[in-house]
Amino acid sequence: MHSTSPHTGSSTYCSTLLTGALWQRLCPSLVALLGTPVSQRLARVSGRAEGQMGRGSGCMAHPGPLFNNKQARAIYGVVCGLVVTMGGVGELRPVLESLLHRMLLYPPPQCRQDALRAIIEVRHSLN
Repeated sequence: MHSTSPHTGSSTYCSTLLTGALWQRLCPSLVALLGTPVSQRLARVSGRAEGQMGRGSGCMAHPGPLFNNKQARAIYGVVCGLVVTMGGVGELRPVLESLLHRMLLYPPPQCRQDALRAIIEVRHSLN
């Protein structure tokens, strides 16, 4: 997160109403869209330890994401837009980091290309 934020090391002022709306409404909706890895769902049901599958392999048992590539790119674009515009707001950092984490690690490895491209575009737009 710190490497993708244009405001690293500084704090940016943001309206509490906007911060609240992003924190309480938009970001949780994006988290829900990005889903929960199969390994976490199975671990809760079976009582199995979550660490039995490798990091980022949580959806390997699932044939693919619940949305198509075009929808995934739209969601990733919104997440990356939030990182660029709101990365300097300290209160939003934890939820933005959570979104990036879900975006990069939860899809199966064969479906991560769009997420990686979105991150690369953010990096290029900040330079």
